[in-house]
Amino acid sequence: MGIAALLLAAKLTPGAVALSIESAAADRATVVREALTDEDARVRSAAARVVAVTDAKDLLGDVRTALAKETNPEAAREEIRAIGITNGVADLDALLDAAKKFGVEKDAWIAVARGAGPDAVSAAIAHKVSIPPVFRYGMWGHPELATAFTSRVLGQNDAELWSSWLSSLDTAGISLDPTIGAVALASPNPKIAAATTWHFARQYTDAPPADPKPLLDALDRAIAARPDADTSESFARELLARALGRPPKERPEWIDFAGSWKEHGISMWSFDSLITPEEASAAHVTRPKGVRAKRIEPIGNASFTLMTGLPKGVADEVIQATGCNGEWLGFAAAAVDRAGRVRDVNVKEAAQTDACRRALNVLIRTSLAQDLASSPPPLFAANDILLVHKGKTDGCLDEGDVVPDAPAEPLRVSPQITPPKKLNSVEPLYPESERLARISGIIILETHINAHGCVEAIKILKPLTAALNTSAIVAVSQWRFAPALLDGKPVDVIYNLTINFKLK
Repeated sequence: MGIAALLLAAKLTPGAVALSIESAAADRATVVREALTDEDARVRSAAARVVAVTDAKDLLGDVRTALAKETNPEAAREEIRAIGITNGVADLDALLDAAKKFGVEKDAWIAVARGAGPDAVSAAIAHKVSIPPVFRYGMWGHPELATAFTSRVLGQNDAELWSSWLSSLDTAGISLDPTIGAVALASPNPKIAAATTWHFARQYTDAPPADPKPLLDALDRAIAARPDADTSESFARELLARALGRPPKERPEWIDFAGSWKEHGISMWSFDSLITPEEASAAHVTRPKGVRAKRIEPIGNASFTLMTGLPKGVADEVIQATGCNGEWLGFAAAAVDRAGRVRDVNVKEAAQTDACRRALNVLIRTSLAQDLASSPPPLFAANDILLVHKGKTDGCLDEGDVVPDAPAEPLRVSPQITPPKKLNSVEPLYPESERLARISGIIILETHINAHGCVEAIKILKPLTAALNTSAIVAVSQWRFAPALLDGKPVDVIYNLTINFKLK
């Protein structure tokens, strides 16, 4: 009896469908076709995810048929993703119609961006879609198109679209073209002008452009056209002028603004070489003027994360079916294509048993890589992706329910967000070797805490020793939180945690 027949002999489950990834393409197709018609929405979701991650174009007709009959938002989200990732903009209008019905328009656009690249960026600009991940995924591997797209975005005269585009450039590490930016600086649209001013101030904090005069002239025109700009914009103008070489001026309202930067969501640490001693004191940036802090560099690859947002039921069932104990800790190596599909993976350094290596292989290949780098080769590879988990998943690897109008990506905690609150924690073990060596101090972890209150991903921002780092991340991976709230609704957030190892 073939693998497909064995899988179909019993009732299909999300885990069994995910495990079909290990099978030959023909056997996998048999399982997926059957699963797409299953009465269990979780099974249909898993099947659609398998289509997406295996680029199974021959199964698109079956996915379209399933979507036309779909009644479950989570299954619809996966079916829409499978079509968008596999077929790009070809199905855009139909996908957007279906996505609107289920409240997953952002997911549809991101899927199409993964599948279509620059063509999706063009479509998003035409539709005035303000979703930064769409630009990030759509531009992946095509930084040479940034200037042309920047001009098109500015031509839409849409402040929300422009801010979204600037955010995507910032994340991708692509500089805003100074010629186009000069036009935006003097834009009659105050929100476009203000967003551009702050962006340029950050861009040129460390070094001005070779010829700052065109930007200074544009800045002067902007000031002359709107001399009554609010404090935030006027301070941004001053910071940009300093970055472009002009001597600093001071105003009491700018010092007050620097002192309340957290309320404005603008970090003065980003401008530490530009602010005056009085502004630095107000903002509690106490280094001497012009002396920059050593930037914190994360340990482990920060270009993409894996094994998050799996269809419901997949993680726990795969772990159970493989006989894995649900524990892994270490670095994985992986290569992904431009859509974020995992094409190769090596988890031998992260899992200590064959059962868990098998489980991780299936789970990672079932996931879609997040946070893609801006300029990869055809396959982007990383050898240091930190994977950590201990014990039962408790649904923490599952993607959440569909929440219409939810943010498209994790938010950084700000005054508008109620931060996550720790409910259950595990105290980090103090390794005896480090205690005897009298090693102490703090470790800073950047965590992604999802809308379930689970720690979805961890990066080490400030390390100590390998043993202490390991102890910290093993403990934090088991913590549970009341999720962060935005307008009373749970949201995914990026949240820094400090672990203090103190000798007694």
